[in-house]
Amino acid sequence: MSTLSFEATLNLPFDSAIEKTTECLKAEGFGVLTRIDFDQKIKEKLGHTLPKTAILGACNPGFAYEAYSKTPDMLLLVPCNVVVEDAGSSRSKIRLIKPSSMVKTLNSPDLVKMAEQIDAVLERVSKAITTGGAK
Repeated sequence: MSTLSFEATLNLPFDSAIEKTTECLKAEGFGVLTRIDFDQKIKEKLGHTLPKTAILGACNPGFAYEAYSKTPDMLLLVPCNVVVEDAGSSRSKIRLIKPSSMVKTLNSPDLVKMAEQIDAVLERVSKAITTGGAK
């Protein structure tokens, strides 16, 4: 188990995995603010070929505002990144950042405690992705 992220593997092709991940995030109050097609950018800029890989910038406005209220520096750490990667054979790997792994650098015990609560929400998202939640 990673200390940086929650991980899930789906028996879904890449585009379907992005849709399902987005739906599961939405069910927990997160929206996807950004999408970076990492593989395409690397191909365009460096000429290297990678499996389809997207970085989704997910944000829950309520959590973001509460964290901002504790310290404006937390804006340097949002949105929460979610990586969806084509794992081949119509399978996809999803990794969701653990906010608690990021906020420790801000030396704010209140923010760490809050981030641990958000970890629990994103862990639910990870489980929903693999168990058929949020259709």
